[in-house]
Amino acid sequence: MSRCNGLGSKYDFDPARVIVDWTRPLFDGALGPGSGSALLKRTIELGAYAHGFDLQVPFEKQPTRVQNLILYGWPPSNGRAASATVTDAKAKKFARKRIPLPRHSQFLDRNFQESNSDSYREWMTQYMSATLCSVCHGKRLRPSPWP
Repeated sequence: MSRCNGLGSKYDFDPARVIVDWTRPLFDGALGPGSGSALLKRTIELGAYAHGFDLQVPFEKQPTRVQNLILYGWPPSNGRAASATVTDAKAKKFARKRIPLPRHSQFLDRNFQESNSDSYREWMTQYMSATLCSVCHGKRLRPSPWP
């Protein structure tokens, strides 16, 4: 997770922008950035197997639990146990396997940070939105240079 460097806000990948077509399956047009990555595809395929969901189902028809798994990963970043976030019996069975599924935005963040291409980084910014900093909660720590 990035910090705001005293500005009070930062740019993060926005799940509403990362899924470009909710009516299609994830790797058949739903996923925008990262959809061409063999590593990301394999990771999500393993996650689908471990957590019991079908990647051929259009993203909008996936249960909220599955949408959240894909976008936010597992285990949850808020530290709650699997039993607190998983409700149905089939999902609990798969969650017990404890196979982690990284956040999709982690993959994108890493690609964004490691890229040496300004044009690639600029292209990726269309999938980002300004968010309040989780460290300073929007309070500017660096004074503005203008009065």
